Amino acid sequence: MFSPRIHDLAEKIQLNGFRWVEDGPTLREIVREVDREVKLRAPLLATRRELAYQILDILDTLYGWDAPRMDETQERAFYKAIVGWEIK
Repeated sequence: MFSPRIHDLAEKIQLNGFRWVEDGPTLREIVREVDREVKLRAPLLATRRELAYQILDILDTLYGWDAPRMDETQERAFYKAIVGWEIK
């Protein structure tokens, strides 16, 4: 479903535990990689952003990312912010 690069990055977060400061750059890299993969098939900005957000949500569930002191709503808001910063 996802490229091996995306899985490698996602596993890196899982292996090291989820920390916003340390793993934020990895999440940003995942979003950039996803955007590279979907850009030609989905050229609309809103669609690319929504796909990237959905993929982060799937990876969060698949790899069990959990941030200390943040609930699911806060995590999802952070994912949306990262997607907005990276996909322009």
